[in-house]
Amino acid sequence: MQYIWITGWWVGFTIVTLFLARSLHRVIGKIRRPRDKLRSGTLQDLTPTLNGAKFEIIAVPGLGAHPYHTWESSRTSGSTAAEHQTSQSAKIHLLKDLLARDFPEAKIWNFAHDSNWLIDAPAKTTEEIGSCLLKEVKNKQPVSHLPIIFIGHSLGGIIIKQALCRSDAQDVVDRTAGVIFLGAPHQGSSVSIAGAVLASVTGILGSDTTLLLSLKNHNTGLSNLTDAFSSRIASNERRQQKVPIISFYETKKTYLLGLSLGVVVSRDSAMVHADANESHSIETDHSGLNKCSGPNDALFKQLSMAIRRLKTPSLLEQADALIRYKHYTPERLRIQRLSGETLPMDQCYINLTILERRGQDGDYSTNQADRKPAASSLFALQKIETADETTQIELSNLFNERKESDGRCLHPRRILIRGRAGVGKTTLCKKIVSEFTKGTWAQWNELFDRVLWVPLRNLKLPERRRMAKYTFEDLLSHEFLLPTNGQNLARVLSSILEADNNKTLFILDGLDELSQDLTGGGGMHRFLEMLLEQPNAIITSRPSARSPTKVDLELETIGFSPDQVNEYIEKSFTNPETGEKDLAKIDDVRSFLEKRWLIQGLVRIPIQLDALCYTWEELDPENVPSTMTGMYYTMVQKLWKKDMVRLEKTEQAYAEDAHAAEIEDRVTTENELVERFAFNGLHNNIIDFTPAHRTSMVFLWPGQNLSLDGTLSRLSFFRVSHTEPRIKRRNYHFIHLTYQEYFAARYFARQWKDPEGQLQTITFGSTGTTTETIRPIKFLQRHKYTARYDIFWRFVAGLLDRSGQALNLIYAIKAKPVDLLGPTHQRLIMHCLSEISGKLPIREALEKQLTEWLLFECRFNQSATLASELEFPEAALKTALRSVTGVTQAIILDSLAKRAFLSQGIIEYVAGQFGDPDRDVRRVAVDALGGCSALPDDVIVALTRRLEDNDVLVRMSAVKVLGARSGLPVEATLLARRLDDEDERVRRAAVEVLCKRSGPTDKVLAAVARRLEDSNSLVREVTVAGLGWRSVLPDDILMAVAERLDDDDWNVRQTAIKALSERSALPDMVQTAIFRKIYDEHLNVGIAAMRAFGGRSILPDAVMVALVGKLCRNLLFEGEEAQAVLSRSSALPNEALIAKWLDKGPTIRKAAIIALGERSVLPDEVLTAVASQLADKDLLIRRAAIISLGRRPVLPEEILAAIIERLDDKDSIVREVAVEVQGTRPALSEQVLAAVTRRLEDADPAVRKAAVVVLGGRPALPEQVLAAVTRRFEDLDPTVRKAVVKALGSRSVLLSHEVLEAITRRLDDKDSIVRAAAVEVLGARTELPERVLAAVTRRLHDAEFFVQEAAVEVLGRRPVLSDEVLATLPRLADSRDWRVPDAPVKVLTRRLALSDPLLMAVVRRLDDAASLLHDLIILTLGERPVLSYQVLEVIARRLKDRDFRVRDAAVQVLGGRPEVPAQMLAAVAGRLHDASIRKQVVKILGGRPVLPDEALAVVAKALNDEIWDVRFAAVELLSRRPALPDAMLEALATRFDDEALWLRQDSVDAFIKNLHRVYRTRSLIACLYKALLKKSFEDQVSWYVEDGKPVVNMPDGTRELDIRTPLHDVMQWIHEARPTDYPLTGS
Repeated sequence: MQYIWITGWWVGFTIVTLFLARSLHRVIGKIRRPRDKLRSGTLQDLTPTLNGAKFEIIAVPGLGAHPYHTWESSRTSGSTAAEHQTSQSAKIHLLKDLLARDFPEAKIWNFAHDSNWLIDAPAKTTEEIGSCLLKEVKNKQPVSHLPIIFIGHSLGGIIIKQALCRSDAQDVVDRTAGVIFLGAPHQGSSVSIAGAVLASVTGILGSDTTLLLSLKNHNTGLSNLTDAFSSRIASNERRQQKVPIISFYETKKTYLLGLSLGVVVSRDSAMVHADANESHSIETDHSGLNKCSGPNDALFKQLSMAIRRLKTPSLLEQADALIRYKHYTPERLRIQRLSGETLPMDQCYINLTILERRGQDGDYSTNQADRKPAASSLFALQKIETADETTQIELSNLFNERKESDGRCLHPRRILIRGRAGVGKTTLCKKIVSEFTKGTWAQWNELFDRVLWVPLRNLKLPERRRMAKYTFEDLLSHEFLLPTNGQNLARVLSSILEADNNKTLFILDGLDELSQDLTGGGGMHRFLEMLLEQPNAIITSRPSARSPTKVDLELETIGFSPDQVNEYIEKSFTNPETGEKDLAKIDDVRSFLEKRWLIQGLVRIPIQLDALCYTWEELDPENVPSTMTGMYYTMVQKLWKKDMVRLEKTEQAYAEDAHAAEIEDRVTTENELVERFAFNGLHNNIIDFTPAHRTSMVFLWPGQNLSLDGTLSRLSFFRVSHTEPRIKRRNYHFIHLTYQEYFAARYFARQWKDPEGQLQTITFGSTGTTTETIRPIKFLQRHKYTARYDIFWRFVAGLLDRSGQALNLIYAIKAKPVDLLGPTHQRLIMHCLSEISGKLPIREALEKQLTEWLLFECRFNQSATLASELEFPEAALKTALRSVTGVTQAIILDSLAKRAFLSQGIIEYVAGQFGDPDRDVRRVAVDALGGCSALPDDVIVALTRRLEDNDVLVRMSAVKVLGARSGLPVEATLLARRLDDEDERVRRAAVEVLCKRSGPTDKVLAAVARRLEDSNSLVREVTVAGLGWRSVLPDDILMAVAERLDDDDWNVRQTAIKALSERSALPDMVQTAIFRKIYDEHLNVGIAAMRAFGGRSILPDAVMVALVGKLCRNLLFEGEEAQAVLSRSSALPNEALIAKWLDKGPTIRKAAIIALGERSVLPDEVLTAVASQLADKDLLIRRAAIISLGRRPVLPEEILAAIIERLDDKDSIVREVAVEVQGTRPALSEQVLAAVTRRLEDADPAVRKAAVVVLGGRPALPEQVLAAVTRRFEDLDPTVRKAVVKALGSRSVLLSHEVLEAITRRLDDKDSIVRAAAVEVLGARTELPERVLAAVTRRLHDAEFFVQEAAVEVLGRRPVLSDEVLATLPRLADSRDWRVPDAPVKVLTRRLALSDPLLMAVVRRLDDAASLLHDLIILTLGERPVLSYQVLEVIARRLKDRDFRVRDAAVQVLGGRPEVPAQMLAAVAGRLHDASIRKQVVKILGGRPVLPDEALAVVAKALNDEIWDVRFAAVELLSRRPALPDAMLEALATRFDDEALWLRQDSVDAFIKNLHRVYRTRSLIACLYKALLKKSFEDQVSWYVEDGKPVVNMPDGTRELDIRTPLHDVMQWIHEARPTDYPLTGS
């Protein structure tokens, strides 16, 4: 035993001696070079350029290891460059080179902890290091969702266990996909005792035994850690499976200086936690378990496979997958037709048009206003009118860049889409989700990571509203069923949504359903506000809802286009299985629609078209309905046939052949149920019927043997508003609002025809429901002018016409109360007439009256909105047209252009006006036919004659109208003659229409191509663009377009590039010509040429060289575009190809070097090739090579040495950059540090400056180097002195007294840039002696302005300034030197707490003509709570300042303060004449609660100004006022007849905003009447007497006027206010 003990002792002593010898070697190394600074205890990012990582690898090195180099291995002799493309040194790094290559989607971190035990060892335990690791993991990931794979070598494995066993580590454990232990000593190691003995002996070196002793074999601490770790990684309620563990262990002994240390970590110790079949032996020693010589290394192969087994989708990916595949199921996204069949997504057409938003800039187009359709038009009400092509937008292009009217580019991200019920808002949501999930719209998938469709109505559910606080986590759990237990996917995704830059698109569906329900300050209200503020959102709403704030784009859904109607019909009658089309039915339906304008319009509503196709078999060819009511009657009968079977009322065979009476008999009760629902919903303005509404209906109509919810769920007329499995909790709405209106009309008509009929109504209120019984005639009198009943009354007229009672209805409408205005009454009559197909004795008289009203509108309002409605009788229209000429006739003809359809008789009459002597009549007559798809031959001939009209605008209109037709080639030939028109506008129009036509003849196309030589550049440009639209061009025309690449006008050249680049194949010579344009003299042309190659899969070498050359030039826009084009190319030049360019000329060589410098990884041979350029004779090449190589984090020693040699280069710019690149390196050797220090004495000041910057930026410097830098304070060059000030003054360490004094002396430097730098550096220090601060203050009167500015910034940032410093400021402000006073004023204005003398010192600067700070001073004074009259007076004088910014500031301050005197506000109002600040005046004064009479008088005067903009500003200002006095209202009324259309409309709108006021005088009531009369021509506005009280009925509701005058006097005043040619009302 003694022998064994002695032997063991000697062995141990030998090991200690060997370790001591090796440590002495390290000590020598420590003396020779600075201490390594990489042991910082932080996670080092080894893949810094990686974006979009899918998982993380966190590696932890072992005991005493260098954090970075421990993972390196020397290459094996058989290694090839191809195997090590990522290697940049003689060593191969396991993490950075091998794992990063094999797992490009992995974010790789290296934990650089300090585990030294021999030299300068920290006295840390593994528990402390583990705590540091956990803190780093949490801090590096503010948004934690990526799975983590830990890799721990040796002691690193113990540190990982310590980190994961901490009490606050559960979130990290949840993210842990697995742990890989590389020889981790879970039960300790036999070598630890020997190491501890050595550490005890070498204590003088700073050795420590803490970590070594913690690794003793079978240490109690390790055993406890093993138990804790096993418990922590086990499965629990948070994760269903344990954390996977994979272990590797060595099989070879470790040798040190030829002596064996044995197996450092035994197999049993290494595989403690390993899963079954996951313990792997590696033929290596302990130090080799974290080193691999290449991708074929046995360890790396096993390690790579282990990572692949552990790699799992991130929690975020799991959440996204659940939403995409489990929530957005085909059933949820299914779009069901009335027949019950599924509608394919490609038949779901979504048409969107941009809504015009007024009031933003005051610049309006009168043309657009004139073209606005009548608000009460049937097609306008249904949103199926044809939208202007310029306002339409494709759904897939919603997020494309748009150009605003002011020229700014808008990238819409928050979009509001409005739409009536039934026009496809839900379909829109489903289509977006479907297409995004399939990746159809590539741009959307680039912009957004996910789409979250949120039906907002669900936020009203009681269980959600009761929550005190509602969060994204709750929403994701409730709406998308993401789990909140276990791994809590809802929380993971919630954390993403709360980040500022998240790429989530919200579809917030149905804002109108929440507008009034979620008000107040509750938890759900606050959550809704947060939801509506999301940066990426599509918000859907019905038109009535209030808009959310900060919407980029407001759109409206409109009906199908005619082409889409045809496509839908064709697909509806196509067998989905065989693809066979029923051509006979398709032709029958199309022929049917061509003859009926009304039905043509109705079927543009998606649900109506579906209903027509579904009910087609029910239509009697011999008795086709001619009215909307007739069509609905037929469609409803068909749907009842289907529902009879579903309701189990009859068999399918009986239902198919049932007559109308039989249907009525079988579904009498159900029919009445639907009618009552429809009528009471319309009466209460309810579209969505909730369970509470249905309960109330039961009380209204008790005793029916009918299951209410069960019946509604089986009726085709209803849709479920949201997915709800429980029938009783569903909301229902009619398939389209018109069906609700139709059934409501049926209920009314049924009661009307009954002599004892009574309408039973329910009023839903917040406190309950009330019921009322009312006679139909009384209901008619009360609601005949109410806007929401417009279509309802049409249906009533049609239904009563079927029973011969239409005449009674017309007489009842004409009876009192009658609209005192007139237009709304006439429209009601007109709409009812359109539904009455039978004979009506008074029809002729009614139509004559409509003619009179149309002519009156033309004279009174210069409009013809009545004629723009399709329902206006044709006979009345023709009578009106025949009775007028000139301007009035032009107004009526122009209104016809708004119609979706024109009858044959109207078309022929309009064509007859083509020869009118008035050119405006001819022009609008031509325009009126522009929307007609079918024109008679004689009309087309007449149109072609207008191509020769002597008026240019008529010729242009004729070109556009004929060009839009898909007619015969002869039309194209005639249009081609206009290509030689004398006016360039006509030539441009001809080019545009001919290029858009399909299949022009070669002759016509050649004629268009000749315009490429047009003398007008705009014609050439539009010709190039037009020809570019065509998919096929003859070779000669293609080459002619290519010749425009050398056009004199850069716009033409740019357009030619775009036109040619969009073609799939181009001849080589054309591509070469485009390539040459990269070097065009005009920036935009060069950028266009670069973009032309951006989508190419392969870029030619020459193009690459050119693009890289643009990068070299460092030009802002060109360089950015070149980089973008290169990044978009799918086949970028590889390093070897670029390296070949190093043999080219200097320019290309430089470009190649820079391009290679952008690559994060380069093969060794390429690095060597670039390094060879360091000795090039061209100094720019040497400089580029230094930059390319010097910024790389790891370089071979020989290349580093070659760069250092350039510190002595003969050219100073090379020496300068050689110094600069040293500043990017993490550590500098003593040799390099000395070489850079020598450059402090360089002859070139730029080199000395670079040396100062590099050395000053090092965290620690030897005393002699710091002294050498400090000596540069006295350098002769000011840029060097400035650099010294910046470098030393910005150091994080406390400044020494000597350095502080040296920098303070620089405040008096002879050069201003040095003084400014000294000010900035000293000002950034939190603690400064008072004398230094006083020295900085003196710089406020520096001779140089920017030094003053620097002093201002410094002093202005300081929270406290001493009295001594503040006292100097007024004296400085009163200096006679004009350059000085502004600086102290800036300091003073930033401080609210100022004494009166200081404040007046500031105010006095406003009267100093030399001051440049007037606007700043005024705005800063405006922030003060109180200003004296004296100060306000001084500010008011600045309203006439020469600088508009000063005037603007004065307006803001004076207009926004409550204590400003009346005369000053009047002066502010006087600035309405100031074009520069007019909008500011309107905004400020319009927002004041009260304006004094003096200011109002100024505004009233502006209403009559000669300048249109001044009048408009005055009207806009008054429109913002909540209430106006009588005199102002009367002044406003003078603008009702303004020559400017928008001004007329806005003045009327501003007046009507005051309806709530009291009216007493004759003149004011006359003005009110005129305003309402004008408004009634464009909106559903009426004024009548109800129960002896004057009532105004408007689209937003009914209100009683407060007129404090006897009614008979009011009626007399109205009669006197009417124009003399006012028509009879017909009452």
